[in-house]
Amino acid sequence: MPLEARAQKTWGLIQPRLAISPRRGGAAPSPLESVVLRTDIGRVCALPRQQANLLVRHFVRISRATTPYAAAARRTPLPAGDREMERSFTPYELGVAIRDSTLGSAAGPDNMLNEFPHRLGPVACGRIRTMIHNSLANGSLHGSWNTVDTISISQPGKGPCRPESYRPITLLYALPKLIERMLHRRLSALLPQHPRQFGFTPSRSASDVVTLVIDKITRGLNEFSILEYERPGDGAPHGTLVATARS
Repeated sequence: MPLEARAQKTWGLIQPRLAISPRRGGAAPSPLESVVLRTDIGRVCALPRQQANLLVRHFVRISRATTPYAAAARRTPLPAGDREMERSFTPYELGVAIRDSTLGSAAGPDNMLNEFPHRLGPVACGRIRTMIHNSLANGSLHGSWNTVDTISISQPGKGPCRPESYRPITLLYALPKLIERMLHRRLSALLPQHPRQFGFTPSRSASDVVTLVIDKITRGLNEFSILEYERPGDGAPHGTLVATARS
């Protein structure tokens, strides 16, 4: 089920319920600072008023969004001058990147599986966050992180003698994969998704896309322009030259 449908089903009936406390002396009741949110599946949570309002607006925006712009509608634009990308990564962002890592996948050049970060404690996670922040702040990555292993995986049901039967994948180090997930998550929340963004489609294999790229590059290299060198008499008026030739 799409995220929009799940959000609309789960949070579509969110109703902020304000706890009311009567004042003494028969005065009009005043709302408390806490807000109770109740969903259609029976979930109840109490939040501060400001956080509850943000949560309600977020899911209302999701429920009203329509594809293919639903992903862009879920992103809240930052105020002018906000330097969101320069702040350090939080433990929550690292935890989400570790949680979303696929278990059981092949290891990269470091021979480290994705199961390893799942077993790290808070001290080790703090060291990793510091390492990632320092690397991004200095604008440099460790030399070994630029090394990858590219392998080809045969697709079931296709002949082994055809290039279209294989799908190339790139195996990265475990730590750069975490950095990639953290950066992608933050950029996705800040930048709108272009509806015409190019990507691999089910109807085209990797070899088809590579062939198109090579063809574009080859055509660009083979194209040439005609260069005309200036010679004596090129600056003379055209009418004068014609009159001289006819005389």
